[in-house]
Amino acid sequence: MFLNVDQLEKQLDKEEFQEIGSMAAFRVLETQFHKFIKPWILLNDEDGIVARKYFLKYSKLEVRQFHDTLIEHMESVKKSIDERALHKREYDNRVNERQMQTNEGKVDTSNASLVEKKKQWDRIWKAGYRQQFKE
Repeated sequence: MFLNVDQLEKQLDKEEFQEIGSMAAFRVLETQFHKFIKPWILLNDEDGIVARKYFLKYSKLEVRQFHDTLIEHMESVKKSIDERALHKREYDNRVNERQMQTNEGKVDTSNASLVEKKKQWDRIWKAGYRQQFKE
């Protein structure tokens, strides 16, 4: 599971954002989290009760609370990936428009700083992503 967290982080840290790779890594991780947590919630036999007590002692959280918090964080990560993908598509569209204008000989200089804006947004997004997992 931790290997997949690392893979997702590597996908999100790439200079050139790749929506497909990021979503694939996210889905693998999300599936693993569900498979890990679901049995803990459903077990009502003696072993399940003991396991939940140990989990509470170790984590200071009930299994259900941990599950709900984990799902919230996963939804937040997915939302961030979706937002980043949207920004990349918008950026790519603006770059394509600019290339078309250049080909036509009509360059709109108001979009000259698009590359710098994208880099700045990527830095802000990465800082927010890292902060979210440090909490």
